[in-house]
Amino acid sequence: MNAVSLRFRFVPSTVAGDGDPLDVLLLLDDSAPMGCVVRARAVGVIEARQREPKGDWIRNDRLIAVAVHAKLHADLKNIKELNPRVLDEEPSFATTTQMDGKEFEPLKRAGPDAAASLIHEAQEASGKKQAA
Repeated sequence: MNAVSLRFRFVPSTVAGDGDPLDVLLLLDDSAPMGCVVRARAVGVIEARQREPKGDWIRNDRLIAVAVHAKLHADLKNIKELNPRVLDEEPSFATTTQMDGKEFEPLKRAGPDAAASLIHEAQEASGKKQAA
């Protein structure tokens, strides 16, 4: 059993650089049923890009968040406080895009301020998409 439960989910009412809802890697103490809403705090982001075979690179950043009820990560406020191996060993980053035949490339990691900006931009993009 893994000591850290990671779930690859999305942030509702957002549109990311790839046109899909903003992806989030959620740190939990236990698993959560698919489709349930989990309150979380953003602790960072992995800035990344992806492309279709022979296509152009587009951004596809991954938000890193901690469930507010998580005891194991209760004090985690910044991605820099998380053991880097937790994210390095997480297969969901590349696997989900590779299953669709796309290339995925992490660029850098950034903290909670960058995560808040990413959420704000994705919420604005969602509002523009709904208005169109």
